[in-house]
Amino acid sequence: MSCIPNRTSPNTEKRIGANGGKYQARFKNADGSWTPWWNLGGGLNASDVEVKLVEAAEQPVGPMWNALLNYVLENQSEDPMALLRLWREGSFDVIRKEWPDAPKEIYPTA
Repeated sequence: MSCIPNRTSPNTEKRIGANGGKYQARFKNADGSWTPWWNLGGGLNASDVEVKLVEAAEQPVGPMWNALLNYVLENQSEDPMALLRLWREGSFDVIRKEWPDAPKEIYPTA
């Protein structure tokens, strides 16, 4: 994982709250381009995943996102692209079923 500042589009990025909330995760595509976390598609497996953190300009998403990102980075053998996509879509029941060991901190409180 490398930390590479992104100075070309800081206003379009969502902040993850890590490092004081000034960096955001992006995932490397096969063609070498980088995809923001909220625009992930299928077709990638854990061995294809490379992550970088880029400088961001918006408010942090908060502790739910931090917990999710930490879980994804620690458990890359469990299809991180699908997990991030489902989380972004709010499919928390599916996540609970498919990733039963995911920390409770990634879910919204009732």
